[in-house]
Amino acid sequence: QYVFLRNPARFRAFVSGIGAGKTVVGLFAGLREAIEQPGAVGVVVAPTFPLVRDVLYPEMEKWVPPELIKNFSRHENTLELRNGSVIRFRSAENDRQIERLRGPSIAWFWLDEVTLMPKLVWDIMLGRLRQIDYECKAWVTGTPRGFDWVYDHFIAHPAPDSFILSNIPSRSNIYLSESYFTSLERQYSGQFARQELQGEFVRFEGLVYHEFTPRMIIQQDPEEWQLDQIAYGVDWGFTNPSVVLALGEVDGTLHILEELYQTRVTDDELTEVSKRLIH
Repeated sequence: QYVFLRNPARFRAFVSGIGAGKTVVGLFAGLREAIEQPGAVGVVVAPTFPLVRDVLYPEMEKWVPPELIKNFSRHENTLELRNGSVIRFRSAENDRQIERLRGPSIAWFWLDEVTLMPKLVWDIMLGRLRQIDYECKAWVTGTPRGFDWVYDHFIAHPAPDSFILSNIPSRSNIYLSESYFTSLERQYSGQFARQELQGEFVRFEGLVYHEFTPRMIIQQDPEEWQLDQIAYGVDWGFTNPSVVLALGEVDGTLHILEELYQTRVTDDELTEVSKRLIH
């Protein structure tokens, strides 16, 4: 948390396991902007209003000194400080709520549980960072959800003046009990445990190839390979997806040459697809 708060980057991300203090650090970052920049307008966005009500408001009441508060309206979802700064709480619950994020100029925004929101929320809010005479900033907090837009935006293709802290394990929170961690570690396993407890970007639970990452994708014409042999695999389904794979072996390594992954495919259609995939 200290490293995140002290970093001067304009755009920051704090991605961690559950219970690692991401909401608190996001709130502290907002309070600092509101206190150090009197008159600044900031917006906090959560995926749903129940998260605002049940998570953000209790944390705010716990950490914001009453002497700083001029007015707090649950009806307007707005906190006004005595120095003129304003913090508005909003939701990205549906398309209508997301479109309502468009509006007046602001000095900063914070997206909490950002991996539960589409990138459109970030893009819309980014266009609002235009309050004149203020140092505008933005940050996000959340737990990973696969190789999504947050991974792409902050790790794979980071924008200029951006900073991310990730792979922050739940156990980094020294204020949670040992029994809490032990209970979760006994029940969580595999990719889900790495995501929820270690704060790692991983493919979702249930993949056949847990170790697959986008770096394994090879942009190359299979016809250029000297294939040692070709194998085919079929997994029938209907409500669950059907899968047909054509696999080529090159120097002991299997490559997926072609693939079908689709729901509601009949046996006759699957047969025709399989015939077309034969090399």
